[in-house]
Amino acid sequence: MTSQSEGCFDSSEMGVFQRVERLGRAKQHNLEMVAFIGEQLDREEYNFDGFFNPRVQKLYERMGRCASWLTFRHYTEHNKNRLTSANFCGRHLLCQACAIRRGAQKLQAYTTRVEYVLKESPKLKPWLITLTVKNGDDLLERFDHLMTNFKRMQKQRSKRLQGASRYLPTEFEKIDGAVFSYEVPKSKDGERWHPHIHMLALCSEKPDAGFVDPKTGEGHGLCKEWFDLTGDSFMIDVRSNPEQPVIEMAMEVMKYAVKFTSQSPADTWKAFQVLNGRRLFGSFGSLHGVKLPKSLLEAPLTGPFIEYVFKYHSGGNYEKVSVIDHSDIYDLPSDMGTPDTVIKKTPVFRYVPVTKKASVFRYAPITKKTPVFRYVHHGYCHH
Repeated sequence: MTSQSEGCFDSSEMGVFQRVERLGRAKQHNLEMVAFIGEQLDREEYNFDGFFNPRVQKLYERMGRCASWLTFRHYTEHNKNRLTSANFCGRHLLCQACAIRRGAQKLQAYTTRVEYVLKESPKLKPWLITLTVKNGDDLLERFDHLMTNFKRMQKQRSKRLQGASRYLPTEFEKIDGAVFSYEVPKSKDGERWHPHIHMLALCSEKPDAGFVDPKTGEGHGLCKEWFDLTGDSFMIDVRSNPEQPVIEMAMEVMKYAVKFTSQSPADTWKAFQVLNGRRLFGSFGSLHGVKLPKSLLEAPLTGPFIEYVFKYHSGGNYEKVSVIDHSDIYDLPSDMGTPDTVIKKTPVFRYVPVTKKASVFRYAPITKKTPVFRYVHHGYCHH
């Protein structure tokens, strides 16, 4: 994730176009990935008796349609923007557009929880902790090595806090709550995989990073504990900046699991095959239990709004195809009820697929069958 999250964009009307511009760049990368997957369909291991692998074929078609259109609402009274309708594929390990949306949701949810916990417990301070394992050629083996030993460290912390004396003391006992994510990029030389964990931890005192001599195994602190668990890895980082806002620290954790812009489509495809279905994000302690929305869209607000509809054109650019001002529904006589009452009776408009393949869409009230206009890949026409 870049230094600027979706949640940090300008909330004014101009913020809509900033978000569309960023999603346009993500869509361009998405199409490059789609082209690569299309090439894989011709390989023998992705064919059954001369036919395409149905799962890969479905993925290819679904990603090709992803983010082909977007509907934003700018709420004039709140001065806020909401992405209320779009056709996302949900494959955040392959699709940068979906990764952006998922990361923004996690950032918003956990920033709110972290700020609440810090307010309730002023003695706690946020710390950024990074745990790494030795680089390797086998991504599956390296990732399992990282995940297994991190779970062992979590279990050690949990048992110690429960009073189990047979478990050795750990620096993780100082953590009141944490949110973490796995990141699986290639190493700087681009030859081997470099999986690691980013964690935002709330602690009453700083965890001791310590040191360890890999030749003798002598040392102390978190380095020593991590080396004893992994047997081959001791590179960790513990840092904090009192002047750094919590949202910026959280953005370090909510990064993409893979580096879309710095690795090839082949490496991204390899990472997807290994990591698909794995849990790459989690939390424990006082930060556990935050629920994330299932949809990548944003909940609409009440009040007058201006609706913008964009369709993807080419070269990372979206074309604005419709601007509808819905403010007039609030200019009503007093005997017709309050605006909040009226808005609930007003049908909600959105794109809905006409066919299962969703190659043709109609823009219509979800409670009626009559389309306002039909939207196709090469344009739209009014009915």
